[in-house]
Amino acid sequence: MRRSSQSIWKRSRASIDGLPECPNDMSEPAYANLVFYPYCNFCLKAYVNSKGILWMMKARVCKKCIPIHFQRLPWGARAQRNSLPVCTLPYDTGRYKDFYVHTDTLHQFNAEKQDLAGTALDEWLALKSSQCFALREHAERCEKWNEGRSLQRTNELDNLRDQRYQAIKEKLSDLGWVEEIVHLENFHVYGDLPLSEHKLVKQPKVLTDR
Repeated sequence: MRRSSQSIWKRSRASIDGLPECPNDMSEPAYANLVFYPYCNFCLKAYVNSKGILWMMKARVCKKCIPIHFQRLPWGARAQRNSLPVCTLPYDTGRYKDFYVHTDTLHQFNAEKQDLAGTALDEWLALKSSQCFALREHAERCEKWNEGRSLQRTNELDNLRDQRYQAIKEKLSDLGWVEEIVHLENFHVYGDLPLSEHKLVKQPKVLTDR
């Protein structure tokens, strides 16, 4: 990437409040793609919201691609878990969540390790552990930023729904429907939802005259 282009990408990222810096092993465009492109990084077809980002793996993954590109961490590798980039899955709703690793990463890890022994192996594992620690620290900051961003968006949508509800109540009150509004707000008639839950009312849209 040209230096001029790189500076533009950096300035754009810096304008996003709280977003952690780009990892050293990713380009700015690749990082932006991970954070904002809402599709699976593998099949490029399935829509994946921000909860589907595996920050430790630097990948946004759909359910169908998980078993193709990832696998449960083998029992034999669990003793070296701190030396491998592993994570739990957002799609795993069980009480006890398994750790997953990218299959290619695991193969490369085993290939590099197989000819090492003694001090060389210890030093190599220490290096891998240090790299994973930095990766995990960055991933945790990204997760925290993402959670805050999602919460902010939820609050924005809730505020828009409330503004719409209040505007509709005001319009109906002006038309003389005050008693009906009170009735709908306090009683569920024949199983009907309260006014605030009506599908045309509970929308995150500003009320217009159309």
